[in-house]
Amino acid sequence: MRAESARQDHFMKIVDGHFTIGVRQTTSLLPSLNKDNCLALYVATVLTCYCSFAQAPGPRQLLVIDDGYAVPWVGLLRGVRFVVESIGVVSIFSGFLAPSAPPSSTPEEPSTLDGFQVEFVSWEEHLLEVPTLVATASTAITRDIYRSTFGCLEWYFGGT
Repeated sequence: MRAESARQDHFMKIVDGHFTIGVRQTTSLLPSLNKDNCLALYVATVLTCYCSFAQAPGPRQLLVIDDGYAVPWVGLLRGVRFVVESIGVVSIFSGFLAPSAPPSSTPEEPSTLDGFQVEFVSWEEHLLEVPTLVATASTAITRDIYRSTFGCLEWYFGGT
């Protein structure tokens, strides 16, 4: 879109249209969730969340809070959770989403990929630091919103 910034509004309408159609079709399939379509529905719900995260924030809407209320993507995460809890992790993470075999040996040095250095990031340790940051929020309402949001993230990332 940056290459043709004059047409940005046009492209955004197209993107929004595709997103709306995708959400509508995914939502219509949720009542018929079964082992045959669970993989596709899981991928669709996760991609819907990613697309929601990629959207520019609107007026008075940030990624974490929206004027003291939960942001829309929290509901989208509930859609992912519905699929996972209804069918089960074993069914969803089979087929092409099945875990691959671990490498036979862990490299001592970070690897490089096309000239970039690739390192493993231990995100679990950093996630455990979030409650300490939440406790420093200025108001009780803000702390409650942050705690609720952190609870969703903690569940989503495996309850570390």
